[in-house]
Amino acid sequence: MIDHFEQGAQQNLIDELEAVSPSLATWAWAEFDAGVSATSIRRLLFDASADATRLQSTAADLVAAVQFDDTGAMIAGQLRGGNGGLLSRETLHKAGLVQLTLNDIKKLPPAGKEG
Repeated sequence: MIDHFEQGAQQNLIDELEAVSPSLATWAWAEFDAGVSATSIRRLLFDASADATRLQSTAADLVAAVQFDDTGAMIAGQLRGGNGGLLSRETLHKAGLVQLTLNDIKKLPPAGKEG
């Protein structure tokens, strides 16, 4: 039987995962059933490795190149990128989705910090 703290930590993690990926939430429930703690799963999923940090930085640079010009002015809705090249609406939309994902990652508590 798990204590109330662990139960709350598991529910917090499931809620966060549901917002990102229902399949990850389902996987986490299976891990909980197998006796894995919320802290262990959070560390596995969200511990910022050097590669993950580099990927975040590169993704942020890509979004900035698509959404802002060289002076830092937002160019949304103009169907052109920061270097003046033409972009499709789909490309702009996907850059926006990457930005939302980066924002969500920044909101996550550090590994080992339970809600």
